[in-house]
Order: sequence, then C-alpha cells, then structure tokens
Amino acid sequence: MKHILFISRGMAYGGSGRCISVFSGQLAKAGYQVSLLVLRDYASEYAIAPDINVIRTHFMTDKVKVGKIDVLCRWFPEIIKSMKRLSPDLVIPFGVDICLLAMIGNFYNKRICVTVRSDPAREPANRIFRMLRDFIYRRAPYIWVQNDQQKEWFRDFAQDQFVTVPNPIREEICKQSVVYSGKMHRFITLGRLSKQKNQALLINAFGKISKKHKYVTLDIYGEGELRKELEEQIKRIGCEKSIFLRGRTENVIEALEAADAFILSSNHEGMPNALMEAMALGLPCISTDCNTGPRDLVTDKENGRLVPCNDVERLYEAIESFILYPDVAVQYGKRARQDICQRYQEQRICSRFRAEVEKMCAGEEG
Repeated sequence: MKHILFISRGMAYGGSGRCISVFSGQLAKAGYQVSLLVLRDYASEYAIAPDINVIRTHFMTDKVKVGKIDVLCRWFPEIIKSMKRLSPDLVIPFGVDICLLAMIGNFYNKRICVTVRSDPAREPANRIFRMLRDFIYRRAPYIWVQNDQQKEWFRDFAQDQFVTVPNPIREEICKQSVVYSGKMHRFITLGRLSKQKNQALLINAFGKISKKHKYVTLDIYGEGELRKELEEQIKRIGCEKSIFLRGRTENVIEALEAADAFILSSNHEGMPNALMEAMALGLPCISTDCNTGPRDLVTDKENGRLVPCNDVERLYEAIESFILYPDVAVQYGKRARQDICQRYQEQRICSRFRAEVEKMCAGEEG
C-alpha cells in the first residue's frame, strides 16, 4: 500500500484546502495510506476523510503570523520530523513556503511533488523569493501545475518533471443548479479581500452601474487585510445601499444560488475555484482575463465574459450587458454548466490524479 503525505499550512476555506480535502479523500477511498500534516489551525476548515492520519502542530492563527522567522523555525522541524517518522512514498506540500521547506529539509531523499497554485509570474510577490523558488523547484522530482499557462513559466525546466492536473468540481455542485429569475439584479463575488482579488476595481465599476441601475446590488463575500480600505471606498462613492461586504460564508453554494450572476475581478489566479463553482451551477459569469486560470474556463461571449484586467470601463460594460440582456447571460450560464461539469467532473479528475500518483510513487516520468 502506497503512503502519501500531504503537507499544508491549514485546511481553511480556500482553493488549496478544498483540493487537499478532495484529493486526499479520494486517495484514501482508493486504498492508499494517506497522512496530512496541518501546520496551523483555523476556525473553519474543509472536511478531512476519517481514515486519513492527521498530524496537527496547533500553531494558532491568532498567535502566529505567516512569514515570520519564528514560524518557519517551527514549521521546518515539524516537516522534517514527519517525513522521517512516516517514511511516505510521496510527499505533496502545498504553498510555496511549505514546498521550499520540504525540499530543503529532504534529508531522507523522499520523492516530493512541489505544487504551483497561482500565477508563478506574480506569486511570490518578491522577485528574490521567486528566483529561490525556481532554483529549488528545478531540483524537485515532480512539479504539479493546474494548467499549461502555469507550466509555461517553467518552460526551460525538464518537461518530465511536470504533472498537470486541474482542480475538480465537487459532485454535489454539478447535481445542483441555479433557478434563473429572468433578471440580472443581484451580483456576487467571493474571495479574500486583497490586492490580488482586486475588489477595488469591481467596486469602482459598480459605482458607475449604481448611478444608472439603482436596483442592482453587489455582495462581496470574504475577509482580508483590505476590508477597512474597501469599506471606505464604498462610502466614498456613495454605494452603501448597493454594495455589501458580507464577510466569510461557510455555505458558498447557498450564496451563489441566491445570486443572478458572478464576477471575478482578480489581477492573477491559479485556477479559481469560486469561478469554477459558479459556472458549474450555471450562474452567468464575468471574469478578468488574468494569467493562469480564467481563460481555460471562460470563452468570451460563448459561456461567459472575459474582460481585461484593471479596465473599469470594460468591466462596467460587461456588467451592464448582463443587466440589459439577461436572456443572453442565462445562455452563457447554461453553456458554462454543461462545459465545466463535463471537463472537470470530480471522479474524472481524481482518476487522472491517482494515475499520476502511481507514476510518481514508482519513480516514473510525469
């Protein structure tokens, strides 16, 4: 029985937590021995399958800040200790910092599959850190990317290092669908309140919408370091009655189902789960055409709308086109649902992942 060790900073709601939850659970279900090292605790987490061996360090988020030297000094020995004690056939760390620590601490010559979860040209933000990542990733046995756009950044690497597996769509999402109201009155976005997600762009575009379409609202779900700044922006443009910061939600599907359309305004992504889930539900979607992710999912004016990054006017025009022509938007949503649920169906993607895991455990090329 092959033993797979996942390492994560935490299982909090977000792309990495969801993927670890799905892939680790499917591997355990298929008969693999699966362990999960969780370096931090969060109040809200994705479910972990009961037959997975979970090792928690209990480094609490309210006491420890990510990136601090004392944190890394505690993470590093925990990672080394787990790799030695568990002696897995394959180690899969999530997060650039965790991947680097695992590679640097690989004194026992374990097979490691480092992961790329965002646009490698933009994250890490620090150029020196990106150079360090590339230097160390070049020496990794395997590199898991979500799409070919991410792989392109590493084009001078050995191509047999790469394992390309996209995010899956959970089965329960494809079994549900939105009920179309016939109008485009309530828009929604989900994501951490950050510069990357660029809710500021969306708020500016919606400020223009609100002046012309006073009945249209925008719900922004998520928390982050920019909450106060975004609150002030909403007040400054006089949109307190049309734009709402809703905070985190533990029921993403319920929030999406209550909306008429979804918008992603990010500057960069990896493979945006919120966009995928909205499309899988059949919700009409607008997304910025940022590097890595959206253009793999959205074909402009076929199953949604793609607009340039940081272009308030083009985003405003796309939103207004949904409001003025809701029947066209609904057709985008229906096509998106059919496309996403077929291409990224959970069992299909997980089977593909298991096949890659078998190759990696055997030491075969990716």
